[in-house]
Amino acid sequence: MPRRLLGRRALWALVLGGVLLNAVAFFHAWRFTHFVADDGRKTGSPDS
Repeated sequence: MPRRLLGRRALWALVLGGVLLNAVAFFHAWRFTHFVADDGRKTGSPDS
């Protein structure tokens, strides 16, 4: 395999790996910030 083709494939593999890693990080962060189900119940006031 020519050296140039090998370099291009390595570059594309790095780009694809970066995109996939970014997608995993995005969904991980989404789950960390959206972990409460909205069922309408609220915590009572401490005054009552």
